[in-house]
Amino acid sequence: MASNGPENVQPQPAVHIAHPHEFKTEFHPRSGREPLLQAFEEFGVTSETLKEPPADEAPWRPFRSRGDFEFSEIALEAALNQGQVDKLLSLIARIAQGDTHITLKNEADLRMALDNAAAELTPFTKHDITVPYKKEQRVFEVYARPIWDWALDLLDNPLLAPHFVWDAQRVYKHNGTNFERFFSEPWTADRWWDIQSRLPADLNGAPLCFILYADKTKLSTHGTVKGYPVMVRCANLPVHIRNGEGIGGGRVVGWLPIIEEEASEHGKPGFINFKRVVWHESFVKILLNLEQYSRTGYSYTCYDKIMRWLFPVILILSADYEEQCMMSLIRGVQCKRPCPVCLVPLNELSDLSKTFAIRTAKDAQDALVVYRRSKTQGEELLKSLGLRANVLWLVKHSDPHDALSLDRLHTVHGGLGGKHLLEELKTIISNLGLLFSFSYSYSLSISRVAEFPRWRDLNHFATVIHITFTDGNKKRDLVLQSFYAALNALDRRGCPEGYHLLHVICSYLELDSLLG
Repeated sequence: MASNGPENVQPQPAVHIAHPHEFKTEFHPRSGREPLLQAFEEFGVTSETLKEPPADEAPWRPFRSRGDFEFSEIALEAALNQGQVDKLLSLIARIAQGDTHITLKNEADLRMALDNAAAELTPFTKHDITVPYKKEQRVFEVYARPIWDWALDLLDNPLLAPHFVWDAQRVYKHNGTNFERFFSEPWTADRWWDIQSRLPADLNGAPLCFILYADKTKLSTHGTVKGYPVMVRCANLPVHIRNGEGIGGGRVVGWLPIIEEEASEHGKPGFINFKRVVWHESFVKILLNLEQYSRTGYSYTCYDKIMRWLFPVILILSADYEEQCMMSLIRGVQCKRPCPVCLVPLNELSDLSKTFAIRTAKDAQDALVVYRRSKTQGEELLKSLGLRANVLWLVKHSDPHDALSLDRLHTVHGGLGGKHLLEELKTIISNLGLLFSFSYSYSLSISRVAEFPRWRDLNHFATVIHITFTDGNKKRDLVLQSFYAALNALDRRGCPEGYHLLHVICSYLELDSLLG
């Protein structure tokens, strides 16, 4: 008997339900492709027939190697200049050849190595200088490394010891008739001889002489960050060492505070005096121990096994006029006697036929004694000399008026030549070009600057007119090359003012060669 239960129900075939095309893509008629209809599951799915692009096995191309690419990336991020790139590549090459090796693994190792190296030399120390002004105490920061401590570092260096010169010398050259004296090093000049003659003979005293340089400078390209470094060199070392960049060369021993000019205080004697007090109160931190040892001497056994008593002396102060006024503490360009070296009156500065008495620290100290007895009388005397009290008097045998030296870079190259004569020449050449529509002679004078022969340590330029530098060395070279390049353009008839200027520049170049 047949049963009607569910166990007798026949299975039904699966019914495929077609999903509607939810996405349609039309192609540009020029493609020749039919519209594409796709379901939801198909749209945006990459076909299995399309393989992944192969991996680039040399992603550093067009660089020749991955190392070249990575080095270039680091050099650009660090903004390395040409010299730094060359030095670093040279180091890498020597490491690869096994000539040297580096144990530093990271920045922390580098910092530790630098700290250990710095500990071998005298560090900088921060000092707070407090100076009263208008019933308030103003505080300034000074970073100093005492000159005496730096000098002891030099004396203790066995590589420098054989090069120190302690005794004054007079050197001569025979000119065919007799011996003619000449000067080549500081110890060949009269001042060194005179200082050594004043030292105690029974102590075998010898001067330990320093050359100091101070000037405000720009520390950033845009000139927004300024500094006031003090540089020192040891005059007992030969010129190729003390003026070099290696051991025994010049070093920064202090950073003086820069006091910005306040509009309400501009030109006021009180504020000017305040700035000079700050300068000298700061500078004395650099002179620590010099005062004592300039009087008592310092016992030291030199490389030649001779025990000498060394007396520190500030032999040369190199600065431009502004800093010379600060160092000598005269009252400035408008005082009754504006020269920091001699007592020429202000109204006789242009009279080169006369000579005047040389300033001395003793005269200034005597005037200060009078001032302390009677402020009225002393002030008049100090004004007549154009002087104020000076911290450099503390160091014996270091009269600042004797020590002051012409700063050739700023006074000659950056001032007289680079600022005045060069600018006048540029103006005349520019006007000449406009007047004659850039005539042949003008164009030739410009091209001759670019074609100036190559020479060691000589800067070269492509033009004269549209170029500006703050570097005195570049100004020196530009004045020299511009003079020769302009000779054909500035003749007596075509440009008389330019012709006369060339005579002045010729005299300037002769003066510079004598100073150099």
